[in-house]
Amino acid sequence: MKVRLALLSVVLATSYATAQDKNKVEAYNVVEEGSPQAILITKINEEASDEKRVALCLEYEKKYLNSDTMLWVYDQLQSTYEKLGQKQNALGVSQRILKIDPDNVPAAHALLTDAAERKDAAAELTWATSVADISKRVLAATTPKPGEEPNEFKHRVEFAKQANQYAEYVFYTVASQTAPKDRPPVLDAFRQRFPQSKYLQAAESTGTETTRVVLNGEAGLAAIDKALAEGKADDEMVLMAANYYLQRSPERAMHYCQRLLQIVNGPKPASVPDGDWPRRRSIAMGQAYWMMGMINSSAEDYASADRNLRAALGYIRGDEQKTAAALFHLGYANFRLAASSSDKTRVQDAIRYTEACIKMNTNIKAAAVRNLDLIKRQYNMQ
Repeated sequence: MKVRLALLSVVLATSYATAQDKNKVEAYNVVEEGSPQAILITKINEEASDEKRVALCLEYEKKYLNSDTMLWVYDQLQSTYEKLGQKQNALGVSQRILKIDPDNVPAAHALLTDAAERKDAAAELTWATSVADISKRVLAATTPKPGEEPNEFKHRVEFAKQANQYAEYVFYTVASQTAPKDRPPVLDAFRQRFPQSKYLQAAESTGTETTRVVLNGEAGLAAIDKALAEGKADDEMVLMAANYYLQRSPERAMHYCQRLLQIVNGPKPASVPDGDWPRRRSIAMGQAYWMMGMINSSAEDYASADRNLRAALGYIRGDEQKTAAALFHLGYANFRLAASSSDKTRVQDAIRYTEACIKMNTNIKAAAVRNLDLIKRQYNMQ
């Protein structure tokens, strides 16, 4: 007798705030009931010990690597590695998933996110290219795959859209931080995959000089400060400097964000076409307020984080990842502010922003769900 098993491939994607996002793709396989393969599947499913489950999954991989059930087993193996805190082993599973499912966007996205966290430019380009190419194939599909439910197809397409946007931004950041002599092939790959990117002009036009001075360390800072003092620095130069220092030196990033706001709130630079200034000004203001708010939140300056992230929201709506991060930190900032004040609206704002973050269904959803539960329990609102 044969039993039809519904197998869920859950691919974990690491992210900002170390949260996890699960993308479920249903697959089907026919397994002989009572066969050694079926028995091993049952053992994996029922094993309570994480260490033993890993061993069982590796045993299954060795024996049944070519079976369609490997996606389900890789799901078990990857989630168990995550529970054990073995991030690199979990990422290794993502690479194995891509060998048997080349269009698995979450697996490629997890590897891209890891490369970005490590600031490994070569790996960032490799996986940004992979995510962009895979997402393009997924987004070209008009109907679900055989055996795929419509809602699962919708979820897969939405995830591909978000991952593609992230890959676009990674191309931009890597291009803007690459030495001028090494930049042409990076820009070529960027143009090929995102010819209409809103970031492309910035990477092509002002990025060369900005990258040169920033990568020169203190000398680069002096050159930028001199340009600012002389009124010769434009918004894109200062924005790239702020982006460059966001993770390396929050204090410097804050300085450039504040100077950036001074530039965009002043007269339009003569070198900027009239029709392009509103767009550039909007981008610069959104990025500056967002970075300032994130720096404030990290420093536990929750009042400033609340003010700056609220200001950012009006400008960054088109960037789902940044919007979700802003909502997440706004929720937490208002939760912390509520504890130190009698302003009851802070609790409501904490809930409102956190719920909005959850609805976006990005890779920090799980962390937002945990925060929402914490807020409601703290104020007896279950």
